[in-house]
Amino acid sequence: MRGGGWGCVLVIAYLFVPGLIIAYITHSYSWILIGPIVMGGLLLAIAALPIKRKITRNNGLTNWRSIFLVQKAHMTGMTQFR
Repeated sequence: MRGGGWGCVLVIAYLFVPGLIIAYITHSYSWILIGPIVMGGLLLAIAALPIKRKITRNNGLTNWRSIFLVQKAHMTGMTQFR
């Protein structure tokens, strides 16, 4: 598999492997079908949590030109520039 194929394999593994492990331990093969439903619900529950993201400031730099000038100044060793 190349490129995006591994993503599908990982999603399928994430959904089915926990159910397969629980089915093996409990000897109840209904977990093979219940597992993906539980994992999908867990994903949706985590996505719905009201977690606030911390957004970093860019020190007043509002466009790409000013960001490029700051990076260029740091690379050349300049501490002050206009």
